[in-house]
Amino acid sequence: MDTVFAPYLDAHGGAASWSVWKAVLKSIHGEELEPAELMLWREVTGRKHPRAEGYARTFWGLGRSSGKTTAAAIEMAYETVRHARGKRADVVGVAQDSRRSAALLEVVKDLLELSPFAGEIHKANETELRVGRSRVLALPSAAASLRGYHGPVVVLDEVTVLRGAEGRYNDRELLRSAVPAVRPFGGRVFALGTPLGESGLMWDMQGAHKGRDTGVLFVFGPTWRFNGSITEADARGDAGEDLDLLAEYEGRFRSNLRALLDEDTIAALAGEYTSLPPREGESYVGFVDMSGTRSDSAALGIAHAEAREGRRRAVVDLLDEVPAPFNAEAAVERFAAFMKAYHITTVAGDLYGGDLYAQSFGRAGLRFESAPLDKSGLFVSFAVSARSGQVVTPNSEVLLRQLRWLEEKITPTKMIVRHAGPHDDVANACAGAVHLALLQAAAPIMEFDERITLEMPNPNRVRYAPGGDAQKPSLDGPGVHIGGGVVMGEPEEDEVDDGRTARADGRFRQLRRNRIGW
Repeated sequence: MDTVFAPYLDAHGGAASWSVWKAVLKSIHGEELEPAELMLWREVTGRKHPRAEGYARTFWGLGRSSGKTTAAAIEMAYETVRHARGKRADVVGVAQDSRRSAALLEVVKDLLELSPFAGEIHKANETELRVGRSRVLALPSAAASLRGYHGPVVVLDEVTVLRGAEGRYNDRELLRSAVPAVRPFGGRVFALGTPLGESGLMWDMQGAHKGRDTGVLFVFGPTWRFNGSITEADARGDAGEDLDLLAEYEGRFRSNLRALLDEDTIAALAGEYTSLPPREGESYVGFVDMSGTRSDSAALGIAHAEAREGRRRAVVDLLDEVPAPFNAEAAVERFAAFMKAYHITTVAGDLYGGDLYAQSFGRAGLRFESAPLDKSGLFVSFAVSARSGQVVTPNSEVLLRQLRWLEEKITPTKMIVRHAGPHDDVANACAGAVHLALLQAAAPIMEFDERITLEMPNPNRVRYAPGGDAQKPSLDGPGVHIGGGVVMGEPEEDEVDDGRTARADGRFRQLRRNRIGW
């Protein structure tokens, strides 16, 4: 392997910086290790001796910026050179997107230009090189299909973040298709990634093979063990107090990070419709996510609540998206037309752009209110309702894809939801509409004309419910149900009456205390 490694490594700081990589790569191909290399190998594999026949599958769970993509390219270049004069072979690398796959292919090309086959490189297109009888392909995971390819190696670069076009993690699917792709050559599957949450293919592989003498090699270690240009002090300095960033440098799996919704929950959300027409007598709510940047879409969600088998559920009737870039006034007019068709007079959303959108909706005949929760809070509320089967949405590929990108992260003080993908506009509009619909469904029926102030429920306080005896409130889902009437009482000292009170006349519109919806 030195005949391939030497030219590139000499041009990039020398082989000393890549000593650990070299030791592991040699073991994968069944080459004998020098005593110093064996010591390095033991440190990063947790095993005593490598197998003489090498390893058909290798998983690298390493710290960020440890040189994973370069190592993947070295393996691809090595196999390309080995098979340039043999039977036709496909050397395949899979990366997260087109940009990363192009970067991977460029490193492979740089390596090959330093090899004896420099004069035989032909770049067929942005995803393919040809060298002799070898074909080198770098594919984005969203479009990757390994069917029909056969060769000595399939590389899965940054495998912990690989997703398909629909937003679903496809690391296991890619592994299943990679194994038969390399079988005719007795080849290898080579997967690299930075550990993230305690789930997915990499997590499963470390549980089954880390430190064990199996035919699957699991390699682990922090950034500074594999990249000599970054010291432990550098990594800790970069991370500061960010423990999650430090965990990425250390190559540790994190127990505080996981997908917000599992695949079964997401699949159960989609109804057999793309939109539902307005129905007479139904009460609808609207929520908008207006663009915060030039690259964001504007999105609208319309929903209503209904009772099903004794439980409330939110039905999302319509989702609409205006892709970026767009004219703000035109987007507001479009959304307003939809909401008026559903007899909605008040819309909620984030106050991006100050009062700009509030004024725009006002000119369109709608009252604009700030969202009852921030985006993270809305997603948490949505997840609770979705997991309990209280949400039905249109069968929208855009929505389901964006929901798959949502991750929940537990901090010492709270749980937050972050979106790991490029956009979450439609998902946010949907979550906001669901939250409002379930709030509205929780609103009590008022039989009397009396000015009241709603409070956050406190199960330790006894309240008086008109038409019944003193009782404690019972919680059911996102709303509050009181046995015989409306919970009354004076606010406690820490409760703030910000003026959102109302005169009861028929169905009482749900009010919110400060920024918290209930």
